[in-house]
Amino acid sequence: MEDTVTDFTVRGDALQNIFFIKGRDYHRFILFHFIEAKFKFATSTAQGACSIAFEFPGFGSKKDTNIEFEVNISSLALDASCSEANKTAVKAELLRQINGYKLPQFEKHKFRPAEPVTAVDRSGLPAPVPAADFLPGLA
Repeated sequence: MEDTVTDFTVRGDALQNIFFIKGRDYHRFILFHFIEAKFKFATSTAQGACSIAFEFPGFGSKKDTNIEFEVNISSLALDASCSEANKTAVKAELLRQINGYKLPQFEKHKFRPAEPVTAVDRSGLPAPVPAADFLPGLA
């Protein structure tokens, strides 16, 4: 697919089981700039499920490796037993927890090439970040 594919979108469930995501031999060829995943969560005030978007906004079009890494909660659903909880406060708490892990993990795994990444040269990319390292409090 080298010099042929410039953008490729994958959507679905249990994508971690797809051969090119599951098989580490392919990781050096894949460059993700946006991933949205669903998690179950439990905080001191509520529990439920949420979708979290991990993104380098604009990287897909600009290929700028200095774009800031962003994490946003795109949806939040509280369990029925937590109907009294303030969704805004729960979202803020989750973001505080995520951001507590975000910067150290980003610093540990970030990629600083001398020149912009091209479709051909991905040899300097870091190993993928295991989900357990990035967000140990979420399942």
